Formats: sequence, structure tokens, C-alpha cells
Amino acid sequence: MLTKTHLTNMAEQLTGNILIAQCGNRAPVSNASLAGIIEEALNHDCIEEIYGSLNGAHGIHQEAFIDLAEESQQTIRNLRHTPTAALGTSSGKLTAQELENVIAIFNTHNIRYFFVIGDHSAQTLADQVARQAQDQGYDLRTMGVPSTANNTLPITDHCPGYASAAKFFASTLCEMAHTQASQPAQATVSILEIPEHHNNWLTASSTLAKRKNQTEDAPHLVYFSEVPFSPEKFLQDVQATIKKLGYCTIAANETLIDRDGNYLTQGSTDAEAASRLAPSTAQYLAHLVSEHLGVTTTWSRPSLTAFASRHHISQTDAQEAYGAGQAAVRSAIQGENAKMIILTRGETDHYSCEYGVTALTEVINNNKFLPEAWINEDGTSLNFQYVKYMQPLLQGEMVIPYENHIHQVAHLSKRTIEKRSSQTVR
Repeated sequence: MLTKTHLTNMAEQLTGNILIAQCGNRAPVSNASLAGIIEEALNHDCIEEIYGSLNGAHGIHQEAFIDLAEESQQTIRNLRHTPTAALGTSSGKLTAQELENVIAIFNTHNIRYFFVIGDHSAQTLADQVARQAQDQGYDLRTMGVPSTANNTLPITDHCPGYASAAKFFASTLCEMAHTQASQPAQATVSILEIPEHHNNWLTASSTLAKRKNQTEDAPHLVYFSEVPFSPEKFLQDVQATIKKLGYCTIAANETLIDRDGNYLTQGSTDAEAASRLAPSTAQYLAHLVSEHLGVTTTWSRPSLTAFASRHHISQTDAQEAYGAGQAAVRSAIQGENAKMIILTRGETDHYSCEYGVTALTEVINNNKFLPEAWINEDGTSLNFQYVKYMQPLLQGEMVIPYENHIHQVAHLSKRTIEKRSSQTVR
């Protein structure tokens, strides 16, 4: 069982319990933020109980709460290197009736601090609840904690979770390329499809597999969602790479579009027949290569594994995620409400990370996109600015404990809190 360390805070304090939820897409370091919130909350007398909502927004209006203060110190420590969402996650907004019921549930449990960890859907939930509490005159402080592998939340310099996912995709592509290079007797093409919609942050991360000044390193070709795809140029580039190196390793965003703005997998004027045969972008590209070049082609589309891979977690990423959780608690106790924690870079040459806040309203309807200036004129590679942005975020590897020679993860005991509200949906 966790114990409190008493600290004095000079700001006007709101006394009560806290509730933590994880929402949206799973991220590699979301649980590190959860650990940061829990351990920081133990330092403040104004926080009496620490609850977790099972399965995100669903658990909130179902009053499915657990007592996180009952977890062992070892379990909370293990959260820092356990990927995805230990509390369970869900997406989607709450209805007007559900929101009204939620405030009644919060009142029953004296919840005065509400923290939501996750992507846009998490920040939207935080904003919804903050607005509803204000409308009903309920004294509640709500904070969003950014955590997403896609790096799409605006205002913040980067999102916790992105650097670790980037290491996964760069490492995966590097391993694919080395496998191809070990088969010099046969020309091959390998395609790694990157699972992200209408953005290119994860696609860009594949370029981190290249060593400095080694232009022949994979990925040899990278295809971004914002650059119209030309089948003719694609085949020319693949053929030229095979002629030069004997193989070609490709990274491609899953939402590639053609010149007319159609998704490749929906059919286009240039390659409608191939599209009908290909339910995914990687399959579409593989069909083009095998059909027109006669080259053996393999493809891969990692999804869950990309966000559940602990051996690729960046130590810097995990530390910053933990710090974001701590900062959320301190900010709420100091009076901040309806805000999201943001990460900013220090202004010195030596990398440092500082925490601040921004209004949730500035976040929920906006996205951060990969700067077009970072994409080279050829449309299939990135310049040095992306590497400069990423290098500090990738630093360090987590020391992961093992049990029976297998990675040890945090298993919450999940001692449930008795349902007390008449507003709970049964």
C-alpha cells in the first residue's frame, strides 16, 4: 500500500479525491504518466484518495473506479516501463446525459481533481467534463496529460509516446533491410506500412534507421501522405534502387493519395485494378512491384506491437512522460483548470525539457503536422531538421526487470470502489 509524504503548498487548495483515466490510442509511455500522477499526488495533503477509472470514458459514467493507493510501491514503479494503458482505455465523447450523470458521480465520491492521459480524444473528454462541471457549479480541476505515439497534439513541442514509437519503427525497418541485404543472390523489395491517418510523424521516424552520411542505408524510399503518389515514378525509383543496391526497403504511410486526392486503396485512374486487389497501401505497392517489375516483394504492417513494445521505450521519453504526470498534479493544486500539460525545449544548446500548460480549447480541434520544409524536394526523404528535432528525444534505454526470463510488467490488483451514485448506468 502506498503512503503519503506531507508537503505544504502555499496556494489555495481544494481538498478531495482524484480520478485518473486513460483514453484514446495506446501509447508506449502512458503508464509512466499514470505513475507520475499517483506518486506526486501522495505528496499533497489536499488529495485524500487516488482513484482510477477502468476503460477510460466508459468507466467514468459506469462508476467503475479502483483504489490506486492500494497498489504496492513495486507495482507503481513497474508502471514506468509497462506500455499501453494499465487502467484500460476507450475513445469517444460522452453524451449530454452521461456528462450530467458524471458530475453527480464525482460529487458522490468527492472527486475534485480529474486527470485524463492520452491523445485528442482524451483531451476532448477532459474539456467536456471541465465545461460540464462549470455549468453545474461543481468545484473541479481538470487536467489533460498528453500521451500519443502519433505526435499530433498541438502547442506542445512533442508528445510523450512519440519517441518510443519512433524507435520501434526505425529499428523494425533497419532489421528488415539487414534481412534483405543478407540475400544478395535475389533482388527483393520490402515495404513497411506505417499505421497513421493524415499525418506523417511516424512515417518520418523510419528515416532514423539511416546512419549519418550513409546515403545507401534504408529506408531507400519514404512515401508521405501529403505528397501525391505517382505509380510511374514509384516504379522508376524502385527499379533504380534495385539496380544500384540489389534490393529496396520502403516505408509508406497507410493513407497515401493519388494526384486526384483519392486514397490508393479506394481505386484511382492510374491503378484501379491493383487497388481492387489491395485492402492496404502496402499490398497495393507490393502488387505494383510484382506485376510490373517481377521482383519478389514482402510487406509488413505492425499495429498493436508498435505501441506495446517495451524494449524500444526511450528513457528520455519515459522520464518526460512521468514528469508530465507530476506537473499535472502540481498545476491542478496550484489552481489550473481545463488545461493540458505541454512540453517545451530549453533555449540552451544542451537539451532540456520544461513543463507548462495550455488551454484545452487550443488543443482539441487542432493538429500538429510534420513541417513540409523537412521533406526534401524528391518527396521521398527528409532533411537534417527532422534528425535534429528527434535526436534528444531518443536518448537512453529503459532498464527493464525480468521475471522467469520474460519482461516483467505491472499488474494492478484493481480493488474496486463501491458504487454509490444513483446516476450510474447499470
